[in-house]
Amino acid sequence: MPSGKVMVGMLLVAAFFLVASPFSGTSASADNVIDLGGDWDFISANGSFKGKAQVPGDIYMDLARAEQIGDPLFGQNDIDTRWVAYTNWNYTKTFVLDAQPEKAVLEFDGLDTISTIYLNEKLVGSTKNQFVQYAFDVTKFAIKGSNNLVILFASPVLTAEAEAASFKANYSHVIWPECPPDMYQGECHGNMIRKIQASFSWDWGPAFPTVGVSRPARLIITNTAQISMLTATVNPVNDQFTVRVEANVRNAMAGTRLNVLIDPLGIIRTADASSGSAFIEVNISKLAVDLWWPNGHGTQTLYTITGQLAGVANSMKKIKVGFRSVELVQDWIDENKKEKGRHFYFKVNGVPIFLKGTNWIPVSSFPAQPSNERRYRFLLDSARKVGMNSMRVWGGGRYEEDILYDLADEYGILIWEDLMFACSLYPAHPEFLDSVRQELIYNVNRLKYHPSMLLWAGNNENELGLHDGWFSGAPRETQTDEYLRLYKTTAETVIAQLDPGRAFVMSSPSEGIKSIEEGGISSDPNSEFYGDIHFYNEYIDLWSDASYRTPRCATEYGVQSWPSGYTLAKALPEKDINYMSKAMLHRQHHPGGTENNLAMIFSHFACANGTLPENLPQVCAFANTTTFMHRFAYLSQAHQAIAYKVQTEHYRRMMGQLLPDGRGNTMCGMYWQLNDIWAAPTWASVDTNLRWKMVHYEARRFFEPLHIALYIVNDALQVTVINDFHTDQSGTIEISMLTWDSNFTPVYTWETNVTIAADQATTLQPPGKLSQPMTAPEDFVFVGRWKNKKGDQIGTNSIVIPNKIYKVNLDRMGTVRISSFKQISDVEYEIGIETSGISPLTWLSVNKEFLGSFSDNGFTMVSKSVTVTLSLTETLQLAKTDISVCNLRTCGLDSQFS
Repeated sequence: MPSGKVMVGMLLVAAFFLVASPFSGTSASADNVIDLGGDWDFISANGSFKGKAQVPGDIYMDLARAEQIGDPLFGQNDIDTRWVAYTNWNYTKTFVLDAQPEKAVLEFDGLDTISTIYLNEKLVGSTKNQFVQYAFDVTKFAIKGSNNLVILFASPVLTAEAEAASFKANYSHVIWPECPPDMYQGECHGNMIRKIQASFSWDWGPAFPTVGVSRPARLIITNTAQISMLTATVNPVNDQFTVRVEANVRNAMAGTRLNVLIDPLGIIRTADASSGSAFIEVNISKLAVDLWWPNGHGTQTLYTITGQLAGVANSMKKIKVGFRSVELVQDWIDENKKEKGRHFYFKVNGVPIFLKGTNWIPVSSFPAQPSNERRYRFLLDSARKVGMNSMRVWGGGRYEEDILYDLADEYGILIWEDLMFACSLYPAHPEFLDSVRQELIYNVNRLKYHPSMLLWAGNNENELGLHDGWFSGAPRETQTDEYLRLYKTTAETVIAQLDPGRAFVMSSPSEGIKSIEEGGISSDPNSEFYGDIHFYNEYIDLWSDASYRTPRCATEYGVQSWPSGYTLAKALPEKDINYMSKAMLHRQHHPGGTENNLAMIFSHFACANGTLPENLPQVCAFANTTTFMHRFAYLSQAHQAIAYKVQTEHYRRMMGQLLPDGRGNTMCGMYWQLNDIWAAPTWASVDTNLRWKMVHYEARRFFEPLHIALYIVNDALQVTVINDFHTDQSGTIEISMLTWDSNFTPVYTWETNVTIAADQATTLQPPGKLSQPMTAPEDFVFVGRWKNKKGDQIGTNSIVIPNKIYKVNLDRMGTVRISSFKQISDVEYEIGIETSGISPLTWLSVNKEFLGSFSDNGFTMVSKSVTVTLSLTETLQLAKTDISVCNLRTCGLDSQFS
């Protein structure tokens, strides 16, 4: 039933439509627009390759559909198909007009990337920026009858190379880096053109420098006025929200008027749009609306803004907005001791919010494919399900498709939006800056109305790289000048003009306001005392709380893991599923990753029963076998899950807490990364086959709003309780100490009643039995539970297994089996599991293609039986034999880790 506020709005709108609605009789049919999507023809410049193309799309998938190349993501096809990126391609579309148009405009939401467009053999225009919408007036070229549209795409690799040579000739220095590290197996000079930077390769993905009509395209054949852009900002002012609706109007003429409806509030306004643009400002009482909240903090109420031109059929556009306030707090920790630094956290609707989230890379190596909608929906839903309230759209990818931001609005996922610059310097000559300016105008206007948009960040790691001397090729003064012209003079200025109510930081990481005060490049961009940090270190114990820094905000951190055997089998021949095979090494793009992963993982786990983690892979007799790879994939996922748990809990337990030197009040933990684009060792928590890795299940536990963080310091147990709720929480904390041989019965249990303040973390002092250093820490497993006043457990178990679990003989661990299997519905199954003893890192697999997730997985069983639910996103008939279970004792040793 609608709320009272909504019902009043509905009655007002109904009354308005009955009297004289400017919106009546104008359903948004498209009889004046020709959709240019669907079938096109493609041909290589020399005529050797041709076939049918799909728009939106890209040349790799077109060639694959035409069976002229194999699956680009299989085996080493990323290298074997590299010739595609060195080739020029022609795309052709024929369409028919029933009459000579009075006005015709070609509109492309995205062209990838370097293209020249012809209509009926007449030059229409050219493009050089993948991130810009292009509109070309083709009235004088379009004809009645058959029309031939041709787009010539130049090789992005050769164009980037030519741009680099031209820049060096004109400016006497180079833009660094000229090429990615050799291990990336990528292409050079990607920073010279405005294209997805990661399409030239990255440490988590292959190089596929795509070309094609990458977003929807259309021919608009009307001379009536049309809304080409509708956007809005919603900002709090005292006890009201100011809604500013903005529109750009194509073919505007004297008397053109914009009508705006805010529904279901029933607010209607009108404005003159004769000049080709219009804006309307409305002040709305905060009492009249329901607030939009991040996931886990309230509802995500959305309101529809409809814009339409008075008297013009088919001119309607709609967007959805939410009413919320966002404030980036950067006050001094101590006004009298400024050496303690500044806070860096966000208040939403006046309430401090700990950002629990992750990082987003492009949805696919081939992001233009319409089939990716399935991936967007599943990945955003996967973030929501584990309690995330934030996600960083990383600067080496793309300004994402509308669907990502729409889902973020719906699910309450705050978006930290990087501008699309990453780990490189960039040109700052007038032509490049003008292109960037157009890129920002288009994308800021396209995205700013979304309530999920949290802030803009100028780039990924470029301030850090410039400060730390990553870049050569030019004097530091020249690099600094170009950096500031791009991010301060250009980007900051455009964003301040278009979206002044939203925060902007120069880079990520940065020192926030301190970076800006120091001219755009701070004295320590990765400081613990200001702004946000990125943290990676593969030479420390990632399972130890003491290994981590204590920043204000951590926007990147993580460690690699391998996907499961099921996912690897879809990407590699079976003979190549071997840790040291040429094909497997080809997929490791992270310098040092092959050796470091062995060292990190086998500092905690045994290679095999009774084998100490030394002198690998020589000691491991089966290191070069498929069995080793399945076992290692499982162990790598377990290692990653525990590392992310320990590090994220380290940040969360500093919420509201300050150390004597001023560090602390950490208010964000956003691990790197959510999604994957191929089957390889990466930092992702959901693999390319859309299977949750172990860490994604662990995230559901470490992101719980009421959470017990158990951690070991100097072989002694420590306990912190975290409360994300905005009210105090009372209950009982129960900490149990078990041994491998105690048959699930604790050897010691401690209970204490607690009240944890709102939005705070509180450290408890356990009794000596728990807090004294253990002489043999490998003998114990600790379990924390939160219970309400009725004695019922709230949330999941918090469990700590030994840091050096390789010291525990596998025979001491329980054996697990599936004890029951029951279909609940077409998309839900209930599975019972039994174990003979403590079962660390218990893993359930579905041994066929599926889309969905378990209610829990990758958990340590400390009771004889548990029941979990498998929830499917798509209907699939399963039998008990399609489900398997294993644990640290067996996973990958006697069966494939799926």
